[in-house]
Amino acid sequence: MQPALTDEEREAFKNLVVKYHAAWSPGREAFDIRNAKQFYSQKSSLSAYDIMPTKGPILGWENYKKELTHIMDGFAEFALFLTKDDVQVFRYGNIICTTSDFQIRGVLKNGQPLEGVGRTSLIWERQEDGNWLIVHEHSSTPIVR
Repeated sequence: MQPALTDEEREAFKNLVVKYHAAWSPGREAFDIRNAKQFYSQKSSLSAYDIMPTKGPILGWENYKKELTHIMDGFAEFALFLTKDDVQVFRYGNIICTTSDFQIRGVLKNGQPLEGVGRTSLIWERQEDGNWLIVHEHSSTPIVR
C-alpha cells in the first residue's frame, strides 16, 4: 500500500495544477500548445473530455493537440483562474488524482464574451523517469436549470 501524501507532496501537486492552468491561459496572446505539452503523456492512451464541444472523448496526444489547438484558435482572449486552495489531491499508488474548480473568462474572435465556471479532474501517472504526467483529463461545467 502506498503511503499517504505528505504535506510537501500535496503542495507540489497544487503548484503543478496552478502551472497547468496557467499554460491554458494565454490572455490576449496566441495560444501555444507547447506550453501545455509538458504536462501530458504523449502516448496514444491519453484520454480527455473537454468543456468545449467535441465528438466524444479525445484519444491520444496527437488528436488532443489538434482538437484543443483548434478550439483555442477560436479565442481572441482566454484565461482560467483558480487558487491553490481550490485544488484537491489524492493518491492511488502510482496514480495521483487532482480536482480543481476554475473560472473562465474569454472573448471569442467574433467578439462574443465567454464567462463560466467549471471543474477539472486530472489523472497523473508516475513515469519510469519519476515525472508525473496527465494520462486522463476531464473538464466539466455545471448543468444550468
